[in-house]
Amino acid sequence: MPLLHSHSPTTKDIASFYDETLRERLWDYVDGNPRIIKGLGLVNSLIDRSTEKLLEIGCGLGITSSELARAHKWLRIHAVDISPATISTARRLFGENDRLVFEVSEVSEAPRFAPYDIITLLDVYEHIPRETWPRFHSTLGRSLSPTGAIVLTLPSPLHQEHLARVNPSGLQIVDQVVELKDLAALAQDVSGCLVYFAYVSIWNTNDYMHAVISRGCDYRPLKWQRPEKLLGRINGRILSWLDRTRRWDIAARRRRLIQRRLGVTLGKAK
Repeated sequence: MPLLHSHSPTTKDIASFYDETLRERLWDYVDGNPRIIKGLGLVNSLIDRSTEKLLEIGCGLGITSSELARAHKWLRIHAVDISPATISTARRLFGENDRLVFEVSEVSEAPRFAPYDIITLLDVYEHIPRETWPRFHSTLGRSLSPTGAIVLTLPSPLHQEHLARVNPSGLQIVDQVVELKDLAALAQDVSGCLVYFAYVSIWNTNDYMHAVISRGCDYRPLKWQRPEKLLGRINGRILSWLDRTRRWDIAARRRRLIQRRLGVTLGKAK
């Protein structure tokens, strides 16, 4: 159920909300947000050479899309967001090419590069009005390849209920409690199965959930891999991003990039 509104905001209302909160979200890029980093690690764990096209719905500033494009040189990424100001900023920060395309879209119909091998909804699904879910699920189903996967990260019911009770200003214009049964219903609607679900602790215990819905629910022997090789493949650039000895240098470099490309000056600390 919605936590903030007794009425349903329009698409224009939602886009305006994210346009107006753009500046504060620049800090997610400058300092590195552990919520984004862990979500990126989950997506990375599913990408291999057979992954050709990825759709990121609700791409925000393009942080995840740009990192994925840098880490996987063969991957074509279509990154969409409802906020025109956010997409404009993503283009200016990271640029576009034949492998990375940013576009304003509310995903009311299958995007132009469908079908996709992976569709990501990283901290997005809880912000889509519940009454639009049936149509949105239908669009996802038509956008996903026959063996594709949908990756979701989202706040847990524990976290949403805590925010509603203690810090309602921390909730967004549409911010709902999403439960495991909702993810199971999504899986059924897109003709997939919930192959992975876990509670993840980021700022508080069990405050987030990670899930993967896949149409490729096969049954076969696993290929054994050396643990250190698997760790490197999954994390790659993520581990270097978390390296505390380089964090301040990275933040300073990103502040300079924002100043140069966006004309926005950010302080040294949030």
